[in-house]
Amino acid sequence: MNEEFVSKQIAKVMTDKYLVETIDKLNPAPLDLYAHIHAGGEPVDVGFRTYSCIGITLLDFSKGKGDKKVSAQANISPETAEYLYWRAALGIKGVVFSENKIFGKPDANGRSRATFLNIKRTDVDSSGQPMKYPWSVSIDSGTAIQAKNANGGTYMQKGSYTSESKAEMKISDKDFFELMCRTYRYINAWELTTAPKLIRDAGAKMAELASKRAQGGTNAPLTA
Repeated sequence: MNEEFVSKQIAKVMTDKYLVETIDKLNPAPLDLYAHIHAGGEPVDVGFRTYSCIGITLLDFSKGKGDKKVSAQANISPETAEYLYWRAALGIKGVVFSENKIFGKPDANGRSRATFLNIKRTDVDSSGQPMKYPWSVSIDSGTAIQAKNANGGTYMQKGSYTSESKAEMKISDKDFFELMCRTYRYINAWELTTAPKLIRDAGAKMAELASKRAQGGTNAPLTA
């Protein structure tokens, strides 16, 4: 046991050349949105938003370790992790999932972190033979310039993306299922551990507000 370090790794698949792992980045919703359970980007400080997510890290050792190692990261929502788990658990043959994100405060050059994540399952190869490693996970991470749409959302400005690291790993059905099964079970355990206190605290807060309203001390609504 390492008494100086606690790992947030949930699960991993590792070969002599590649590694994919899932990382605990889950965060509870704020008290005033307790029923969400997971944080969904609500502002918790000036200019700072918190999200509940599962991190995915890909490491490519095929050209060596140390400085030659390639590392790429992306994040998915807990619901996406469950979606991928059920695709594997149900034995869905054709799976195509892709997600592009831009996030974080722009740096001095106006650039924010950006990721391209692709997860797919291909049942047979070009000759019609069953794939030994049908699952493919690829991540391209880098930076881009944020642009805003009419609804206030953000997206990558066209042509602004610059790749910094890119990795891809082929995975067997069994290994991908185990990766997502352990991740799914952890999310469930986290929810069962976190939600009860969050719900109790929210109930206590609503009772406090109700008491104040009854005494004429506040006009704050009990709920949104």
